[in-house]
Amino acid sequence: MTRIVALVALLPALTWAQTPAQPPDPLAEPGFQHFYNLEYLEALTAFRADVAQNPNSPDAYNHLAQTILYREMFRSGALESELVTGSNPFLRRAGLNPSKADEQEFQGSINRAMALAKVRLEANPNDIPALYAQGVSYGLRCNYQFLVRKA
Repeated sequence: MTRIVALVALLPALTWAQTPAQPPDPLAEPGFQHFYNLEYLEALTAFRADVAQNPNSPDAYNHLAQTILYREMFRSGALESELVTGSNPFLRRAGLNPSKADEQEFQGSINRAMALAKVRLEANPNDIPALYAQGVSYGLRCNYQFLVRKA
């Protein structure tokens, strides 16, 4: 009977140990609230603060790069549901034209996110959050090449 009581007492601890929970990022939430409300300046401010507080987080750099890209898309009218259909004039016009500062910040953020993810993956090739961050970086870089450079 005492073994059953001990096992029942340990059950919550065993369940907690099996669920790999990530602590919530308090700065990412306000940044994404602004991002999804098309408040890109406020989102950039929040994500830059996140980068400053978490300089070793590839996710923080990805959030920053994503916001820069989507702000430019919004400015140019490229955030349409018909972005890649044949009737969309976006396909026939020149690529987006971000400022030099935006382009440098985007490229720097992507490069930093990829470098940080690579370091983590060299230490542990099964680091799921690092693999995810690396995939997001590749996706953002590809979107940038297509939308900005039309490559």
